[in-house]
Amino acid sequence: MLRSYLRVRQDAGHWLFTGRQGALKKRQIQTLFTDYAKKAGIKGRSIHSLRHSIAVHLLDAGQGIEYVADHLGHKNIQNTRI
Repeated sequence: MLRSYLRVRQDAGHWLFTGRQGALKKRQIQTLFTDYAKKAGIKGRSIHSLRHSIAVHLLDAGQGIEYVADHLGHKNIQNTRI
């Protein structure tokens, strides 16, 4: 059974994913993503694969490597190049 942490809340502030006690922690989001991807039958399900896909789509759309690095929160651009 999937846990339903995701709620639409008026007091969510600047957080995209919120739970009963405010912002979800990194591990909670990873678990939710894995659970929902498994339920949907998506292979290779991980937050890392999602981040990689987003980065590739940004680059394909013409965004620069600096923009993608900033978007992913990389301090060292070499991490983004990998």
